[in-house]
Amino acid sequence: MSSSRMLWDAKAHLYFLFRWLPPFGLVRSRERRLLRRALAQLAPAHGRVLDLATGTGDTLVLLPKGPTRYAIDRSRTMLRYARRRLPHAHLVCADALMPPFRAGSFELICCIGLTEYLLEPARLMAGISECLCPGGVAVVSTSPRNLMLGLRHILGHRLHYHSPALTRAAGAEVGLSTEQVLPSLSQWLYVMRKARGPHDRVRHDEKKIEAPPREALETTAQGAKRL
Repeated sequence: MSSSRMLWDAKAHLYFLFRWLPPFGLVRSRERRLLRRALAQLAPAHGRVLDLATGTGDTLVLLPKGPTRYAIDRSRTMLRYARRRLPHAHLVCADALMPPFRAGSFELICCIGLTEYLLEPARLMAGISECLCPGGVAVVSTSPRNLMLGLRHILGHRLHYHSPALTRAAGAEVGLSTEQVLPSLSQWLYVMRKARGPHDRVRHDEKKIEAPPREALETTAQGAKRL
């Protein structure tokens, strides 16, 4: 088990409490309302949605009930907490940078609270683009450079700032055009749509599994485990 996975397993027991302590709790409450409104407009009535690095399932619980929900996270402990909140979601223990699904499997992909832990977002964007169907939508967050980011640094988080220009460029490189940016105090939400047509690109050649439309995920890619 990697040191990173062990660290997040250890953090899982205090993760939910920490996120709702002042001043973070007040900020996150406002941001949840913003994210809920965005997802209500973007989520398909049917089909499949994926939450990358779901943690304890904070984003999954905000999604409308129509589409089939999938989520992956590296921490099995985090996924156990998510399972309690969402017993019918399909949860897979896997790396968000290597999502174990076939190309075009999802109409909507969410990635909230991950990019700030990455040195650069290019690989993440490539995986998102690959898993989205043509015309599909991604909602990706970044952390702006402000007091909230500084407080998280003080609390021991090793975080990275990605400018709006860099985030947009990383998406555009793999066929994701930024349609909207929703700024808030601790995170900016980028609404990106995958191109329809010859500009779509597939960056990974690893063997992928296909997310079935209305059935549980029974087969996992090498190294990924169903919870």
